[in-house]
Amino acid sequence: MAVTLVLDACAAIAYLRKEEGWQRLMGKVIEPDAALAMHAVNFCEVYYEFLRSDGAEAATQAWDRLRELPIEVVALWDDAFLMRVGEFKVEHKVSLADAFALATSRHFGAQLATTDHHELDALEKDGAARFFWLR
Repeated sequence: MAVTLVLDACAAIAYLRKEEGWQRLMGKVIEPDAALAMHAVNFCEVYYEFLRSDGAEAATQAWDRLRELPIEVVALWDDAFLMRVGEFKVEHKVSLADAFALATSRHFGAQLATTDHHELDALEKDGAARFFWLR
């Protein structure tokens, strides 16, 4: 099944912490035709955010809960993909982790689930990416 939605770390964290908008992502998780993906870099970002803010036990629990979801963790590392990551980073002045999420979304031709309006609103306005905003 073709990937229909790519998650960034902000979306996954909002889901795990049940922050505002988490139900929107839950709706996608339970859709029978939904196919979700997340780059390994962004998956790691979720882990280190929980580790930094809540400690090792909470980070491990977050990792395990995220692994239970029907999300394909992808590790795209070919030259063309990594160049696209670099292009997103430079052209849109986003974090490296966001550049990985954006390049993954572009790779699959899927929307990017996020809460990160601060860095990503301009990309939507420019038509550089398609988003599924949780809030």
